[in-house]
Amino acid sequence: MPKQKTLKQKLCSKTSWPPNWLPPLAVLIVLMVWPFVGFGASQAWLNSKNRIEDWLPASFPETKALFEFFDRFGSDEFLMISWAGCVLDDPRTVQLEERLLEPSDDGLVFFARANSGRSMIDALTSSQKISEAEAKRRLTGLFIGKDGRQSCVIALLSTSGYKDRRAAIAWAWQATQRVTDLPREDIHLGGTTADSIAVDEASNAYLLQLNALSFLVCGLILAVSLRNFWLVGTIFLTALFNQQLALAVIYFSGGHVDSVQLLVANLCFVLTISAGLHFLGYFREAVRQGHSSPALAAVQRSFIPTVLAAATTSLGLISLCTSEIIPIRSFGFYAAILVPLNAAIVVALLSIHATWASRRNWRWKPIPSATGLSAGLPENRWAIYLVPHLNRRPLTLVIVWLLAICAAGWGSTRLNASVGTQKLLSANSKLIRDYAWLEEHIGPLVPIELVLRFPGTRESDPADTFKRLLALDQLRQQIISLPEIESTLSVHTFLPPLPTESGIRNTIRRSAIGKLANESRGRFAEMRLFHEDGHDERWRLSGRVSASKVVDYEDLLKRIQQAIDKFHSDPQYAAIAVEVSGGIPFVYKTQSQLLTDLLSSFSTAFLMIAVSMSLLFRSVSAGLLLMIPNVTPAAVVFGMMGWLGMEVELGTVLTASVMMGVCADDTLHLIAHFRWLRHQGVHHTEAVSESLYNSGGAMLQTALVCGVGMLVFALSPFMPVARFAWLTFVMLAIGAISDLL
Repeated sequence: MPKQKTLKQKLCSKTSWPPNWLPPLAVLIVLMVWPFVGFGASQAWLNSKNRIEDWLPASFPETKALFEFFDRFGSDEFLMISWAGCVLDDPRTVQLEERLLEPSDDGLVFFARANSGRSMIDALTSSQKISEAEAKRRLTGLFIGKDGRQSCVIALLSTSGYKDRRAAIAWAWQATQRVTDLPREDIHLGGTTADSIAVDEASNAYLLQLNALSFLVCGLILAVSLRNFWLVGTIFLTALFNQQLALAVIYFSGGHVDSVQLLVANLCFVLTISAGLHFLGYFREAVRQGHSSPALAAVQRSFIPTVLAAATTSLGLISLCTSEIIPIRSFGFYAAILVPLNAAIVVALLSIHATWASRRNWRWKPIPSATGLSAGLPENRWAIYLVPHLNRRPLTLVIVWLLAICAAGWGSTRLNASVGTQKLLSANSKLIRDYAWLEEHIGPLVPIELVLRFPGTRESDPADTFKRLLALDQLRQQIISLPEIESTLSVHTFLPPLPTESGIRNTIRRSAIGKLANESRGRFAEMRLFHEDGHDERWRLSGRVSASKVVDYEDLLKRIQQAIDKFHSDPQYAAIAVEVSGGIPFVYKTQSQLLTDLLSSFSTAFLMIAVSMSLLFRSVSAGLLLMIPNVTPAAVVFGMMGWLGMEVELGTVLTASVMMGVCADDTLHLIAHFRWLRHQGVHHTEAVSESLYNSGGAMLQTALVCGVGMLVFALSPFMPVARFAWLTFVMLAIGAISDLL
């Protein structure tokens, strides 16, 4: 019985592979699967949404505090609307109040309350018997500007508005334009309700156009690089299929799609092209060496490097799963699964179609070589000239390179993080410009919430209620003394001044105010300033902080805690619990978590990839040496960001671990080819030259296609996408240079 041929003998045999029936069958299978993939991708796209409050896990104290606050007071959301000429006596403000509360064309009422500066002044002067000047003073920074004339309309969402914020904002725009007859550019709309919609609009703005431009750029670079319509088409369509497959997998698995998860799809697109270009490098070499089945030879040669490259990229992505920021963790999880799958798909399709497609070329025709080396080919001249220059003073070159990395990387110790709506949008976006206008003419828009918790009583005694009002006012005075907090809102805004002196008259006034507050509990609860659950009473104190100015949230929260400690230093207030909630503590925790996650994910990726390299090459020193070009891009880029004072945000954290894995791909393909040639007995100088030609060419093509393809998204008005795009481009360029060196 004849011995079964080995795989290598099969590759060198005269049997041609693939059979003629396999390419059309592969195309048919893809065409049958694509409609299901396209459906999932379209649903993921349509259902995508962004909410900053979804970023931290529910177990975090800041998240618990935020959602407990939402459960009791509804939300800290509000919508402020104003325009030039929106003064206290402008009748359009009252008309807009009424219009906002009307049902939409669908019969839905999106706003539960709407108040203007004029209606608030009238309510205070009529019910509380205070002067108009005092009413203006209380409402300055909330409903009235510092000039005493500029006003606005503030609306609070209804249940229907919470369920569909996009429709609520659309109704607000429509109502305002009908009442004022002004173009949208002259209307200024801001506040927490508008933030998530503006982020959604920015993340989706020009997304189709940018994707189309990215496709065009990648297609043109592929066409120039490969000069073969069929090979370009195979890689491009496979990359497009994998991009939609990424969104479909997220959708069908029940994952939440937001602007960060949309980056998974773009990453899958460019990494598919990267894997395809590397495979074609092995395929070209097999054609030059005269294999009768070059596709099988390419599969054999590329199998281990491709698997290892996909694994290292996956390790870099898995490291993001250590993040506590939910969008970053989800990005790492899905990308780690999809990238190896994408590589398998593109290699499978190219192994089936490359042989057929390579016979239908424009200009490229591989030249068979008797030795199998390409160092003598004209197209390899760049490697011939490069290698001797790099080999003249290798130790000096490595030392200078390492010193440059250390000098640049030291700047990473100066990095600071930022998050929040202002950091997610372009400075030219309408919401940012509206925020600046509203804060200049009315007052700050970022809320900081403090809640005083008192034990509840079955029957509220006016004297006890007055004591609670007095405690709330004492804390308000402590908080308003902080320079960042320019205005406050509480039940005191709608009550007469609290008498603090003794005497029969003031005693009667205290009793009357306590009784009035008890009678107004329902109204205060409706205004979301008071909550009673049968066990405790909670009185809300809402401060306002500027979104347009640079505010150190860490320092602000420390001084708020100091104010609370000073409040508690009074024995009569020592037992009163004060809870700090709202967007600012949540945003600060997210900021500090970004830096923690950047360090943890990067160090985890480094450790996992270094261990993998060391095990692969059976040498710790070799593994660490090979990590130098993989660490270089992140060290240089983040170091320079630190030196230049640039801040870390969501898109920045993603790039470090991702690019380490991607750069490791190129390193593995380059070193694997070099080692294979050395095992064939090729001199090390020729092996370096040949490796640079085979893997180095694909590496440069990959850096160009992927880098420029992603750089297109730097035009996005959504800053995490734009930052991720240009950082990816810069890191790929630095990674390619460091790999060559």
